[in-house]
Amino acid sequence: MGPSVAGRHEPLSVHPFTPDMPARLVLVALAVLCLTPLIALGVMGGEALRIGSLSALLGDPFIQRALRFTLVQAALSTLISVALAVPVVLALRHIQQPWLLRHVWTLFALPLVLPQIVAALAIAAVFGHNGWIADLVAIAGINWPSIYGLAGILLAHVFFNLPLAARVFDLALQSQPVEYEKNAAQLGLTGWRRFILIEGAVIRDAAMGVSILIFLLCSTSFTIVLMLGGGPRSTTLEVAIYQALAFDFDLGRAVMLVALQVLVTGGIVLALMGRRDADVGTTGFSLTGAMHMRAVMAGERSGAAIAMLLVLVAVLFVALPFIFIVFDGFAANPFAVWQRQAVVAALLTSIIIGLFSSILAVFGAVLLTHRRAGGRFLAAMPVLALVFPPIVLSAGWFLTLRQFTDPFEYAAILVVVINAAMALPFVLRIVGQALQTHAARYGQLEDQLALTGWARWRISVLPALRAPLLVGFAFAFALSLGDFGVIALFGSERLQTLPYMIYASFGSYRTNDAAALALLLAVLVFIAIGFAEWLGQRQTRSGAP
Repeated sequence: MGPSVAGRHEPLSVHPFTPDMPARLVLVALAVLCLTPLIALGVMGGEALRIGSLSALLGDPFIQRALRFTLVQAALSTLISVALAVPVVLALRHIQQPWLLRHVWTLFALPLVLPQIVAALAIAAVFGHNGWIADLVAIAGINWPSIYGLAGILLAHVFFNLPLAARVFDLALQSQPVEYEKNAAQLGLTGWRRFILIEGAVIRDAAMGVSILIFLLCSTSFTIVLMLGGGPRSTTLEVAIYQALAFDFDLGRAVMLVALQVLVTGGIVLALMGRRDADVGTTGFSLTGAMHMRAVMAGERSGAAIAMLLVLVAVLFVALPFIFIVFDGFAANPFAVWQRQAVVAALLTSIIIGLFSSILAVFGAVLLTHRRAGGRFLAAMPVLALVFPPIVLSAGWFLTLRQFTDPFEYAAILVVVINAAMALPFVLRIVGQALQTHAARYGQLEDQLALTGWARWRISVLPALRAPLLVGFAFAFALSLGDFGVIALFGSERLQTLPYMIYASFGSYRTNDAAALALLLAVLVFIAIGFAEWLGQRQTRSGAP
C-alpha cells in the first residue's frame, strides 16, 4: 500500500501494479497455455505438409470419417438426451412427496460429477454383452447385442446429459409465474393443449441453449469414445488425435486433426456465446438439484401412474451404473487391490496433482475476479475453456516440447497446469457469484472506509470468500482426480494416476482390478464433492455471501 494522506489510503490505481495487473497476467498465462502449442503445431504442420499435400490430408478417408462421426454422434446424443428429458421432467412434476423428489434430483445430480472413465466402465458392465442386463434377458432366450460402438457412446452420453437437460428444463419451468398454471386450470387446459401453450413454450425456449451445450460436451467427449468406441468406425477427432500420437506418431495427421477439432469446438462456442440461456453454469455442483418442488395442478394428476412409471425407468437407468460401482467394486476384493504398491503410488500421485491443480485454479480465480480486466472474456470463460479440450492441449504441448526435450520430463507439471486451467472457469463462477453478493452488501461501506487494493481484499473480501474458495477448491480437486484426458498422453510407468490405471486394467481385461479402482476413485470424488456441497449448504444457512 502507498502512504496515507489525511487518514485515507492512496488508491492503488496510481501504482504501476494496478489491481487489474494480476488478472491480466492470468489471462496472458492462459493465452500462452492455449495458443503456444497451436502456433507450434502450425509451424510443424507446415513442415509436415511438405511431405504429403494438404489436399491429401483433407481427403484422407480416416479424417473425413472421424469428423463425420464426431458430428453425428454428438447430434444424436443431443437429440436423444433432450427428447427424453422432456417427458421425464414433466413426469417429475407429478411427484407430490417432497422427500422423494429431493432424492430423485440428488440422484440426477450424481452423473454431473462422476468421472467419465468410471461411468464408461460401469455402463459397459451393466449394459454390455456380458453385463447385468444381458444376463437377465438371456433367461428369456434373448441375445443382447454388444454396446461397443455408436450404441455404447450414445448410451453413455444420455446417462450424463439426460439429467443435465432435465435439470435445466425444471429450472425453466420453476421460473414461470404461478399465475400461468392458475389460468390454465381456469381455462380448462389439459393434456396436449396445456403442454403446447405453457410447458412446451417454456421448454422450447430453454431447449436450444442446453442442446448447443450438450452438443459441445459430446463433441469433446474423449474418454467415453475411447473406452466404448470399439474400433476405427467409431472414432472421433479427439480419439483420432490420441491414436495418431500414441500409436502411429503421424505428425501431419495429428496437426490436421487438432486444427479440425479447434475449428469445430470454436464454431459451436460462437453459437453458444450468442445465447444467454446456454450458460455452462446451469449445471452447478449442487447434489440436491432443483428444490422448488411446485406440484402440478390437481386436475393434471390423472396421468400420475404413467408418470411414476416413467420416473422409475429414468431412475433405474441412472442408478444402475452407481449400483455396479458399489456392488462389483466390493465384490472385487478392493482392499487387497488398494494395498498394492502401484495403486498406492497412483493414489498419492492423483492426490498431489489434484491438490496443486486446485490451489492453482483457486489462486487464478481470485486474481481474475478483478472484472475490469476483460469483463466479456471472463464472462465467456466457461465455454471458451471447452474450445481447447484437455487432449488438444496435451497433444499440442507434447509435440511442442518434443522439438526441444523429452516431454515426459515435464509431464507432471503439464498435467497440473492443464487440469487447473480446465477447472478454472467453474471455480471462477463459484467465487465470482460470492464476490458479487459481497460487493452488493458491503461495497458501499468499504468505499466509505476508504478500503482499496489488497487492504480491501485482506480485511473485507477474503474473509467473506473463505467458504466459496473452499467450495471451489473441493470442486477443482474432484475434477482433477477424475480427469483422464491429460494423463492419457503423458501417462507412463513413471507417472500413473488412478484414471490411468483404470484404463490400463480395462484395456488388459483385468475387470476386477478396474472395478476396485473405479470404486476407490468414485469414493474420493464424491467425498470432495460432498464436502463442497456441505460447505455450500452451510454458507446458505448462515446467510454468508
